[in-house]
Amino acid sequence: MDLCNINEIKALLARHGFHFSKAKGQNFLTQSWVPQNIVLESGVDETCGVLEVGPGIGPLTQQLCRYAKKVVAVELDRTLQPALAGAVGNTGRDDGGQRKSGNYLR
Repeated sequence: MDLCNINEIKALLARHGFHFSKAKGQNFLTQSWVPQNIVLESGVDETCGVLEVGPGIGPLTQQLCRYAKKVVAVELDRTLQPALAGAVGNTGRDDGGQRKSGNYLR
């Protein structure tokens, strides 16, 4: 699944009954080169562990899972958990990454 394709994003969010929250400032990446470049420019490799705060539906998470040894994605909005689980679960990794709910700013 292309998590940067606007039509696929809309379908995924509709399947899970998700509605954007202005209070949470939610935005989604719609250009696939953005998460790819973030990961490549970050220098993440198979020796790195990554904590991703606010993964949303997981386009950056997918890319991180391709390169990093371990990825832990923490999402405040529990309504995004099913979509994020699908994204991380489709990376081909044996461990599937880890997803957690919560507010790490408190």
